[in-house]
Amino acid sequence: MRAAIAASIFVLATPAFADECLKYDQPATLTGYVGDAVFPGQPNYADVKKGDAKETASLLFLASPICTDGDGDYDGVAVVPVVQLICPGLKSSAGSPVTVKGTVIPAQTAHHHAAVLLDCQ
Repeated sequence: MRAAIAASIFVLATPAFADECLKYDQPATLTGYVGDAVFPGQPNYADVKKGDAKETASLLFLASPICTDGDGDYDGVAVVPVVQLICPGLKSSAGSPVTVKGTVIPAQTAHHHAAVLLDCQ
């Protein structure tokens, strides 16, 4: 179901980005729908059914895709339909759009399950 929602948002969203792409380590305000997804974790980060731990991540399915500029250390991303949220206490939005403020960061570890993250801490 989550994959279908993500695909629908991606297909229906127009790639009309803001005048410029978002920059890493800079503040941003994003709007979309919050949902949780389970990903495989330790030890192999491959398959929960084969014994990997479950990692639950909060995702923001964006109302309109964004893009990010590279910064020399990390590549930019041309089309970002979903970002992972690092926002303790934020709950699933149950179909209602939410606006979230935070700092844009690139995925850096196996615990990051989207190419771009928003750190609300």
